Amino acid sequence: MEVGSNLESIGKEIVARCGGLPLAIKVVGGMMFGKGDSVHEWRSIAQHLKEEMVETKKDEPLMLSLGLSYEELPP
Repeated sequence: MEVGSNLESIGKEIVARCGGLPLAIKVVGGMMFGKGDSVHEWRSIAQHLKEEMVETKKDEPLMLSLGLSYEELPP
């Protein structure tokens, strides 16, 4: 599987975890902008969203995406 299709698949997973909410998608998308074409980075973000949803048992994708974007800010 090539990098582009991997990124597309991971991107669709991330969008699904955002619950289709435009603001959540925009927040995560803005954070992803600096990640480039790194499949590892994209997979890490998708995994983090998944773990947060399971761990907190929340289905509040907007708050999860805002929290994740805050955690990903450079020091």
